[in-house]
Amino acid sequence: MKNKALILIIVLLFVAVGGYFLYYKLIGEEAESTIGITKIIDTNFDTKIFSNEKFDGLKEYVALPVEVGQKGKINPFMKF
Repeated sequence: MKNKALILIIVLLFVAVGGYFLYYKLIGEEAESTIGITKIIDTNFDTKIFSNEKFDGLKEYVALPVEVGQKGKINPFMKF
């Protein structure tokens, strides 16, 4: 009894998956129109944020070369 039920479930699963793909290959318009065709991606992004006055002050250039300063603690868990 258990073997028959298991075989029935597997057969129904294959029929369902096969029916799904058969439907989209024969009837579904979406599957037919996208086979072998790549879609064009829109790459025109809005870049006004880079020229916005609010963010102009964020550009701070560091004087180079950077000089070596005082070293920190060797052990970060050591108390002062």
